[in-house]
Amino acid sequence: MIEVICLTYGEPENPKWVEQFQYSLNILKRLTRLIAPIPRILLPIIAAKRAFQRCRIQRSEGFHSPLESISKQFGSDLEYGLKATYPELTFRVQVAHEFREPQFLKLLEAIDSVKTQKVLILPLYLADSTFTSGISKSDFGCFKKKFPLTQIEVAWISCPNGDALFADVVAKHIMDDCENLGLQKQDLADYHLVLGAHGTLIEPSAGIKNGLAETLAHRDELLERLGPVFAGVHLGWLNHTRGGTWTEPEMKNLGEILKETAKRGILYYPAGFLADNSETMLEGPALLENLQELQVLPCLNNSPALVDYMIDRMRPNISKFDVVSISGNEEQV
Repeated sequence: MIEVICLTYGEPENPKWVEQFQYSLNILKRLTRLIAPIPRILLPIIAAKRAFQRCRIQRSEGFHSPLESISKQFGSDLEYGLKATYPELTFRVQVAHEFREPQFLKLLEAIDSVKTQKVLILPLYLADSTFTSGISKSDFGCFKKKFPLTQIEVAWISCPNGDALFADVVAKHIMDDCENLGLQKQDLADYHLVLGAHGTLIEPSAGIKNGLAETLAHRDELLERLGPVFAGVHLGWLNHTRGGTWTEPEMKNLGEILKETAKRGILYYPAGFLADNSETMLEGPALLENLQELQVLPCLNNSPALVDYMIDRMRPNISKFDVVSISGNEEQV
């Protein structure tokens, strides 16, 4: 049997303080401290504050995160697609969360206990970086040290990054969603398209891969396809503040610029995310709330096009498990 583990952050579905606190605390411990040397004693205080803020905003908006249900459905659809594509093989697809249960390490240990030897790891992120697929690669290094005799053979599937075929999928998805809104191609010449992505540090510390080049490559691919269609295509960043200088333009600043220049409506697409969550549905649009006629397009989520794309991306490893181990991590293919 081939095990497939899909990786995602695992945002809590409901605005419950305990769940949001633990989620925020895990992010601070496993991610934020990679770039900001926050004293450990302050982490619970910062996590508590963030949890209160998340709960307050989400409750006021009546928001419940769809990320977990989207991820589960994607996993189910992917397993169905793999079995249909390779009827001679047996697959099991599971979803692992970076910051909530079920976590990646626990799934690996469970898989190792039943002596499954082939595991495909599929990060559900746009770009490979220390802050996305790098988290679980570090976890896998810990797993190898804890179980040095493991027989698990692992293949990491790289994120789409700036892949032209992925840009084709996204561009068609955006155009289809515009049509669903009643906008024909000729109408879009009066609309600006804002692409949203999670910001990152411009000059990270040594050993930190920020994923900036990969995200910009994806932007360029989309600009090539959609630039001639829209009045303008712009990338705005959802930034934090700790650790150094962050990417520009920050989304709120971009909104102020477009408020003065946009003739008609603004379409917002969270190009830096594969699935909808609080950042794509609440935080990004909130930074553009001063714009009139703002319309938010959904992420790819568990669309058939994304499922098919990921199956194609996995093909080389399904037909040939040939991965070289390097210092506890597996070579990305």
